[in-house]
Amino acid sequence: MVNAMDTPGRPTNQLTASQYLRFSTRYLHESLESQIDWSAALSNLAGYCRLLARIQSVQRPVDNALDALLPKAPDQPHERRNAAWLDRDLAWATAQPDGPDKVPQREPVDVSWIGTPAEAAGVAYVFEGSTLGAAVLAKQARDNLGASPDAGCEYLSAYGSQTVPRWRQTQQWLDRSLATEADTAAAAAAAQRAFLAYAQAIGGQS
Repeated sequence: MVNAMDTPGRPTNQLTASQYLRFSTRYLHESLESQIDWSAALSNLAGYCRLLARIQSVQRPVDNALDALLPKAPDQPHERRNAAWLDRDLAWATAQPDGPDKVPQREPVDVSWIGTPAEAAGVAYVFEGSTLGAAVLAKQARDNLGASPDAGCEYLSAYGSQTVPRWRQTQQWLDRSLATEADTAAAAAAAQRAFLAYAQAIGGQS
């Protein structure tokens, strides 16, 4: 556990590592959500492709960093959602009769600052946590675009009925892995930077 410090809205009692990450990033999460018109992005296939391409521009470099710093081990909860899921969704969208002819190209977001396992854990917190809210977006993609978890909406559907249980596993893994105050502080700083990187990639989506 770590002592609460000066992040906006954080309580003063001791927190687990995953709780610390949540309170350290809550204001950035709320700011990001306010920047994006999800409904507009999911109203047609062209907008959907733009959204997925923007997510892909940060998801792929994050995948590479996490794979290097968090190699598969029994202590890790599960295989993470990754950019290959976006590749398949984009291929589906561009193959539809009313879909765009090609995938929009985006410059990869620079995440070279992810340099330690603790920082990678903080970034994993952000990207795995995003699977929870994605369920609402997945429903819009199904309703508006005719996508499904198996065809066109794999990424937003995340882990399906296992999304919440897997998130709990991730929280438990974070609490075990971030065993010192220094590691937890490093993870929190990286999680904040991850939200900023995500905002750089998809903020202002229309």
